[in-house]
Amino acid sequence: MVKKFLVFSLILILLILASINAYLINPFQLSIREEIRIDERLPKEFDDTLIMYISDLHFGVSDQRIVDQLSEKTSNIAPDIIIYGGDLVDSSLSNLTVVERENLVSALTNMSATYGKYAVLGDEDNYTAINILEEAGFKILQNEEIYIYKGDSKIKLIGLNTGSQKSAIEGLFSGDDYTIVAAHYPDSFLQINQSKTSLMLAGHSLGGQVFLPLLSNSSEQGAQTYYRGEYNENDCVLSITNGLGCKDQNIRFLADAEILLWRLDYPY
Repeated sequence: MVKKFLVFSLILILLILASINAYLINPFQLSIREEIRIDERLPKEFDDTLIMYISDLHFGVSDQRIVDQLSEKTSNIAPDIIIYGGDLVDSSLSNLTVVERENLVSALTNMSATYGKYAVLGDEDNYTAINILEEAGFKILQNEEIYIYKGDSKIKLIGLNTGSQKSAIEGLFSGDDYTIVAAHYPDSFLQINQSKTSLMLAGHSLGGQVFLPLLSNSSEQGAQTYYRGEYNENDCVLSITNGLGCKDQNIRFLADAEILLWRLDYPY
C-alpha cells in the first residue's frame, strides 16, 4: 500500500512539474538551434554563410516577452541572410495597439543581415503582418525567386506561398544555381524540385507545440507528412523550426521555441 502511494505521489509530482514547465516556463524561453549544411554544390565564395530562420511568432497569443527575447538573443548574431517564415500576428488578434506595433516593427527593423532580409507569408498573415514586415525591411517572396550575389558567384532563394502546387512553382527551379527554398508549410517539400534544392526551411507546425513521444502526430494542414525536425530526401534537406510563439494558448512541451541558424559550408 505504501509503495503504491509513493508511486502515485511521484507520478503526481512529475505531472505537476511538467504542467508548470509547459504553461509557465517553456512558452517564454527562446533557444538557439544551430545546424550545418555541407554541400559541394555551394559556390566556394558562399562558404561559411550564416542563415537565420525565424517563424511563427503568433503575436497576440505570444506577447512582448518573446519579442524582447528575440531582440536580446539576435543582437549578438551576425547573419548573412535573415528569413522570416510566416504567421507573424495571430489571427485571433483583431488589432495591434500602437505600442505593440511599434515594438514589433522596432524588433524586426533592428535585425540586420549582410545580404538582406526576406520573408514568406503564413496562412494567418494579413495586411497588418505584410505592412509590418515591409516596414521592417523584409522583402516578401510570393512564389518568386531572388538571387544573392557574392563576388562573381550567386545563389538562388525561392519563397513559396502556402499551399502552392507543383505546377505553379516548377518554373522557379530552372537552371543549375545553388538553391534554398523558404516556405511556411513543411509539406511544400512534396511540391518542390528536390534534386535542384539543397536546403528548404519551413515552420507552421511549432514542432507539435505539445510533443508527446510515440503519441504525437500532426493533423495540421500543411504539416501532415513532415512536421518536426529534419528530413533528407534526394540530397535535399528539409529543416522545420519549432517557431517563436504559441498558437491558441501559451503552452509548450518538448518543443522549445527557437531561433534556427543554418551555416552553409563548402567541403574543402
